[in-house]
Formats: sequence, C-alpha cells, structure tokens
Amino acid sequence: MAIGVGPVSVPWVAEHFDHEPQRGFSDRQLTGPFGSWTHRHRFTPLDNGWSELDDAIEYAPPAGLVGSVVLGGKLAGELDRLFWFRHQRTRADLERHATGPPPKTIAIAGSSGMIGSALAAFLSTGGHRVIRFVRTMADQNPIDDITQRRWDPAGHDLAPGLLADVDVVINLCGSNVASGRWTDRRKIELERSRVRPTSLLAQAIAALPSVDRPELLINASGAHAYGDRGDEPLTERSERGHGYLATLVRKWEAAARPAEAAGIRVVHARLGMVLGATGGALRSLLLPTNLGLAGPIGTGRQWWPWIGLDDAVGAFHFLLSQDSLAGPVNVCAPDAATANDVVGAIAEAAHRPAVIGLPAGAARVVMGQEMADESLLSSVRAEPEILSQSGFRWRHPTLSPAVGWELGVRRLVDQAAGNEPPELRVKLNTHSETA
Repeated sequence: MAIGVGPVSVPWVAEHFDHEPQRGFSDRQLTGPFGSWTHRHRFTPLDNGWSELDDAIEYAPPAGLVGSVVLGGKLAGELDRLFWFRHQRTRADLERHATGPPPKTIAIAGSSGMIGSALAAFLSTGGHRVIRFVRTMADQNPIDDITQRRWDPAGHDLAPGLLADVDVVINLCGSNVASGRWTDRRKIELERSRVRPTSLLAQAIAALPSVDRPELLINASGAHAYGDRGDEPLTERSERGHGYLATLVRKWEAAARPAEAAGIRVVHARLGMVLGATGGALRSLLLPTNLGLAGPIGTGRQWWPWIGLDDAVGAFHFLLSQDSLAGPVNVCAPDAATANDVVGAIAEAAHRPAVIGLPAGAARVVMGQEMADESLLSSVRAEPEILSQSGFRWRHPTLSPAVGWELGVRRLVDQAAGNEPPELRVKLNTHSETA
C-alpha cells in the first residue's frame, strides 16, 4: 500500500496471518511508517443476526520514545477517526445489502472513475459477481479479484461473449465535462464518450436472443437534462431544457433506445453533482477552499443538485431491485442546495472562510462563457421524486454531514446524527507501545 505522511507517500508492506474463516484474521507491518503494527480483526456473532466487529491494534510510533512523545496523541486520534469511519461504512454497507436483491452478475462500463470504482467494490463485496469492461488488455488476475472483459467502444469493437451470462449492465461511460474548455473538438469528445458506448451496448443487448438478454440497463445521465430553470422544482415529470448540456443528455439517453425497443428495462440515472473525496466537484472545490479562496460563485444563489458518493452507489444498488422503475430517475439528495450552500459546507468542514469567491465575469473569462454559464452558473433545482416515493433511504440526506462524511470530518456527522443507540456504537481497542 501507499500511505500519505504529510506531503509525501510512504510505502507500507503488510501481511495477513492467523486467518480463521468466518471469525477473523490479523495483519502486521513488514515495512512501513510505524515502529511496529499488528491489527487483529474479530467477528463475533450476536443475537438476531447481528455480529460485533472488534479491531484490536498494537502499534509503536516511529522513532521510538521520541516518536511516541511527539506523535502519540495525533496517531491515536487519527486511528480513532479511521476506525470510526470503517465501522460506520461497514455497518451501512451491510444494511444496504441486507435489503438488496439476490446475487446477480453485473457488468460495469466506465468502472475506473470515482463512481465506478466505488460501485464495483461495493457490489462485489456484497456477493454480486461484477465484471469490469476495460479498454486495455484484460487482466486475468486483477488485484481486486473482479473479472475483466476487454472492449473498444471507440472502434465499435465488442468481443463475442462480452455480455454472456450478464444480468445487469451499468453504463457510467463519459468524459468529465469540467476537465477542459469546451472547444468544438472537446464538445465532440464529450458527446462521443457518452453516445458511442451507450449505443454500442444497447445495440448489442438488443441483438442477443431474448433468453440471453440482460434484464436491466442502468445508463448514467445528468440532471442538466432540465437546463437552467431558476427556482423551479424539477422532477422526472418536468420537461427537458435547452442548452448544450441538455442537448447532450438528450442524445445520451436516446442512444439507449434499441435496448428499450427490445423490451429491456432501461433506467436513466440523472445524476446530480456527486460529492466524493477522491475526485469530482468536491475535490475541485476543496483546493481553493484550503487556500482561503472559497466564496460565492456568481451570485451563489443558483441551485446545484448534489448527492454523496455513498448514496449515489446506494441508489444504483437500489435500482437493481425496483422492477417497476424505468426511464429517468433523478439521483440527487432531497436537501436542495445552492452554490453558496455547497461552498459553505466545504468551507465549514475545512475550517476556512468563504468570502472571496468567483465572480461570474471571471468564471466566463477562465472557462469560456458557454461552459461557465451551463456548468457553474446555471440553476437546476432537481428533486428525487421517484427515489423518495419508492422508499430509497439516503444515508446522508442533508448537505453538511454528507460533506463531513466524505472528508472524514466526524464532528459534522455527529452533529447531524445526535446520540446513537448503544448497539450501534463503535467498539475500538487500541494499545500504543514504545520501542
């Protein structure tokens, strides 16, 4: 592994040992940043299908006694935060899987991005057989143990057997609309990266014998389908909007029609801004925030549909078992937020002011008018009507704790959650030793 220590990355080599199936295992550091490290994971069955996860860690800070004096308190605090996060996520993931569908074979196109990586890991550890569609040579022994199959949507190359035994196809393909100025060439790339893979998959699904076809195609889409609509609440029943992004979404969703015509259930997941610490808008906004440059973007009163990464993954999982749902589904949080709200929540998490910001004119100079107007300054008050009515449960339905969770700021999550029931509290045993 590689672990960040300040501004540098330090290699950490560990080995697993003492494995007792269904009950636990241990790992220890061979080389790495600690003086020593042994971590024992134990799983103890309780009543009514519950079990207790107990982590016992024995470690020594680097540099012996000096390291213990200088770093001991900080290490203990970081470990407490780390394992709080791990236990909370484990519990939440298991709760989702407990109410999810039986194991399926799920193929994911576009699995290398922030959403795809998280979704593949979540589904595979929940008992589903996951297949990654990759554009390079398929690795027959991938490190995550998830099957890979090669395809080439740019060259319309779909190998025989790509969709063999697949129950569900999830298509997340699409270049990041914020990764470069919208030149004519860039616009063509953005369209091709979405429409071509979707069309190829839909046509391939439709060409299969009916008994071999997947039961579901979930096609990623965007909440910008509705265009710039000011303060108007927008549900899946709202009319489409105008502008480049709305047109792009229209073409993107239309590319899935061959699968729909073949009788396949097709869901267009109209994603809001997905907040994840490893990429996307949250990571982009965090840098100026840490530099003290956060503040209103334009007026800051425009609505930005958003959803936390864990809830985005949960929504895709939820759609697997909702046989009555088809067509557009707004994948965003029920807590509508403006740009000022989003920037303010990130600034609160980072303990930074949010007063400088980015005037609309400056945004148009930096990004180009069309890109700035549609991606930063437009107002899309999308509401997740279908998810709400279908019984989906958000883990972080409100903005501040969602940002806090993704950035590991426990105080924001605890403020929203209040006091947890005793049976849900994390039990963490740590013991620090000096060399």
